[in-house]
Amino acid sequence: MMFRWAVLIVSVLSVNPANACVIYHDAPSQGDLRALIKLDEKLAKETKLKSQIDASVWGVFLENPSDTLAQKGYSPFKVGGRSKGDAADIIRVVTRQRNVKLGTEIYQLNLRKIDEQRWTDVGVPQHELNWGPEVCVISPDSSRCQLHKLKQKEIKNACHIAILETYLGCLSFNAIPKMCLQYRNEPLKR
Repeated sequence: MMFRWAVLIVSVLSVNPANACVIYHDAPSQGDLRALIKLDEKLAKETKLKSQIDASVWGVFLENPSDTLAQKGYSPFKVGGRSKGDAADIIRVVTRQRNVKLGTEIYQLNLRKIDEQRWTDVGVPQHELNWGPEVCVISPDSSRCQLHKLKQKEIKNACHIAILETYLGCLSFNAIPKMCLQYRNEPLKR
């Protein structure tokens, strides 16, 4: 009787080796792979957008942009910090994307340089871009940088599992998201 069960199990697993991988190894689920692929696509779009941004700064408007835009064509902005670019001389900001009240809140702006004195707000809300890698270069001890490192570690672990599955023959190498390829030559944990 045991022999029959063993033959049945071996025949089922040999007919569908992918099921054997799922049973015997910590294979990534289809949902995990889809999530990695979507994240990969999002990062590619982000990278393209970031290349069009000359500076990303946070600070506060010195005058109400709604009023000063119509009068002067720009709105003064005091820079408190930056995520990208040299923001030392960004004082005037042209912004068409925001309707804000003077000095009530801190705003982050993603800027493109128009000329020596003017910058324009690209209009990309800060939460839509992950400035983690850039922030880690500027201020490695910031909480934002630490969050970025934690997120990268989680992504790296998921990538290692997917790469391990390719070595075990459970997953096609073409199914690995591009962002995981950087971890391909690292030693894998089993």
